[in-house]
Amino acid sequence: MPKRGWNIAASGHEWLPLLGLALAWTMVMGGSLLWNQHLVQHKVLENARLEAETVINKDLAYRRWATMHGGVYVHPTAETPPNPWLNHPKRDVTTTDGGQLTLMNPAYMTRQLMTLFSEQYGVKGHITSLMLKNPINAPDEWEREALHQLQQGATHSVSQVSIIDSQRYLRLILPMFMEKGCLKCHADTGIPVGGIRGGISTAVPLLKHELVAEEALKGLRVAHGGIWLLGLALLIGGNNLYRRQKTVLMSTEGALANSQVRFAALTQSSPTGVFQTASDGSCIFVNDQWCLLAGITPQQAHDDGWLQVIHPDDRANVFGAWQRTISEQRPFRLEYRFMRPDGKTTWVYGQSSIMQDANGKVIGHVGTVTDISEHKELEQTLRAAKELSDDANRAKSEFLATISHELRTPLNAVMGGAQLLEMTTLNQEQRDYLTMITVGGKQELALVNDLLDLTAIEAGGVQLSKAPFLLRDSLTAYIKKRHKDCQTKGLQLSLNIDDQAPETILGDEQRFIQAIDILMDNAIKFTDQGTISLSIKPLHLSGAQATLSICVADSGIGIAPEQHEQIFMPFVQADMSHTRKHGGTGLGLSICRRLALAMGGTIRVESTVGKGSSFYLELPFDLCVARPPSALTVSQEAAEQDRPSASQATGGASPRCRPDSK
Repeated sequence: MPKRGWNIAASGHEWLPLLGLALAWTMVMGGSLLWNQHLVQHKVLENARLEAETVINKDLAYRRWATMHGGVYVHPTAETPPNPWLNHPKRDVTTTDGGQLTLMNPAYMTRQLMTLFSEQYGVKGHITSLMLKNPINAPDEWEREALHQLQQGATHSVSQVSIIDSQRYLRLILPMFMEKGCLKCHADTGIPVGGIRGGISTAVPLLKHELVAEEALKGLRVAHGGIWLLGLALLIGGNNLYRRQKTVLMSTEGALANSQVRFAALTQSSPTGVFQTASDGSCIFVNDQWCLLAGITPQQAHDDGWLQVIHPDDRANVFGAWQRTISEQRPFRLEYRFMRPDGKTTWVYGQSSIMQDANGKVIGHVGTVTDISEHKELEQTLRAAKELSDDANRAKSEFLATISHELRTPLNAVMGGAQLLEMTTLNQEQRDYLTMITVGGKQELALVNDLLDLTAIEAGGVQLSKAPFLLRDSLTAYIKKRHKDCQTKGLQLSLNIDDQAPETILGDEQRFIQAIDILMDNAIKFTDQGTISLSIKPLHLSGAQATLSICVADSGIGIAPEQHEQIFMPFVQADMSHTRKHGGTGLGLSICRRLALAMGGTIRVESTVGKGSSFYLELPFDLCVARPPSALTVSQEAAEQDRPSASQATGGASPRCRPDSK
C-alpha cells in the first residue's frame, strides 16, 4: 500500500523550485517588514507634528481671542499675580463691591494656559520673541535660530527632534503675527500689522507615540512572521491542502443534501403553511399546508402565482409590503386574507425571515402562513361586546341623570311644603312628624345630588374653576359648620394646619371643600366615639406651586385591607351591613376619587379594623400673592344681606393673581 505524505527519497532537483519560491517569499516578506518599519517610524514623527500643530493652533486661538477683547480681568492669586511687565494704566482695578481685578494681557494668558497644559498633558509650550519685554519669553538657542529662519521667510515652520530632560521631544515653532489689538502694548516695537512679532513653540514627548509604534511594530513582526510561515506551509502543503479541501467540499455537499431532505420533511409535516422565495422574492417552494390554505397547487404558486390567492381588497397592501421587504431586506409581518378559488376566505398571519449565505449575502426568504380565522372571530366578538358595554354604560349614565332630575322635582315640592308647614301652629307630635319628613327629604336630596355629581363626572361634565381663596379661613369656616354634627354624637373635632402651608391658593374652593366634606361625612357616620381630625400639610413647595396633603382621620370602625380599593367604586361600602345601620349608597368615596383625579391629585386610605381610618387627599395648587376676601368676612356680609360684588370689594378691579415668589 502506498504511504501518504512526502516522498523523502525524492530527487533533490524536485525541491529546487520549492526552495527558490521559499527564498523569494522570504525576501518579499523581509522587504515588506523593513518598509513597514520605516513607515511606522515616519508616522511617529508625523503624528507628533500634528499634535504639536494642534497645540500651537490652540494657543494662537486663545491669544487671538484675548487680543480681540483687550485681555481678560481676573482675581489675582498666588498662581496669577499682577503682571509686573505690563505697562497698562488700568492693569489693576477695583470693582464696585470692593473686589480686586488684574488684567491678563494675551501673552500672560497664553503662558498660564501653557503651564496648565504642560502639567496635565506633558506637552511643553513657550511664547517667545527676539524683541523682548519680559525675560520669561527669552528664546533658547534653537528657538532663536528658528525665529531668524521664520523672519527671513525661508520657511513657515521649524521642527526638530531634541533631547529634553533625558527624553526625546519633537519641537515645533510657528510664527506669531502682529495683529491690530497687539499694538496697544507693542506699538513701540515698530512691527507693522501682519509682521512677525515672535513665535509659539511647543515640545511634544515622543515616548507615547513611540510606545504605540513599538506595539504596532510588534504586531507587524508577528504578522509578517505568521504570514511568512503560512506562505511556507502553503507552498509545502499545497497538495495536501487541496485534497483536504476536496474532502471537506464533498462532506459539505452531503450535509447540504441531508439538510434539504430534513427541511422538506419538516415543512411537509408542519401544521402551518411554509414558503420559500429566491432573493428577488419569487416563490420557489410551498408545503402542503400552504396549498391547503390557499387552495392551489405548488406549481400554481411558483414565481408570482401566489398573489392570485390574496383577497382582492388586500392584494395591493400585501404586494406593496412584500416589495418593501425585498428592497429593504427586512422581515415580513402582516395579517391579510386568502381567497381560495372556491370562494372561501381565510384570515392568515404571514411572516418571513431573510436567508443569508456564509458571506452574509441575501439568498432568499423563508416564512410561514398561519390560519388566524378563529382569532379574528374572537376579536370581532370582543369588539362587539365592548361596544355593547359602552352602550350600556351610556344608557346607565343617561338613566341616572334623568331619574335624578325626575326625583328632584317632586322632592323640591315636598321640602317646600315642609318649610311652609313649619311656619304654621303645630303640636309636638306634628312637629316630630315634620322633623322626620325634613330629615328624610334632606337625605333623599343628598342622594339625588350624589347621583347627579356621579353622572356629571362620568360624562366629563365637571368644570373646575380657578380662583384665589384663603386656605386657613376656608377650612376654619368649614370646621365651625361641622362642630355641631360632632357634638351631637359626642365626638371631638380638631383642625391642624401646618405652619408651612400657603396662605392663598388658586383652585376650585367649592370642589375642594366638597371632597373634604365627603370624607368628613363618612368619618362622622362611622365613628361612635373618640376623635375626628382634619390635617393639612404641604408635601412639596416651589415658587409657583404647592402639593397639599389633606388627611381626615377618625377612630371609627375601620376598613379591612381587602376593601381598601373596592370602597372607591360606585355603590360599594366596606360592609353592606353598615348600609342598613348607618345609611348611604356608597357613592361618596367614588365621587371623592373622581374629584381628586379631576383636580390632578390622588386619594388613598390607611385603616385598621376596629381602630379607625385615615383618608389622604394629595392635591396640587398654584400659589397666589393676591389676598381674596376672607371666608369669615364673606359669611358675615352674607348674613347682613349686604354682600358687595367682586369689583366693589377690590375697589373696582377683580383680584389679580400671580405665582407666589416666596
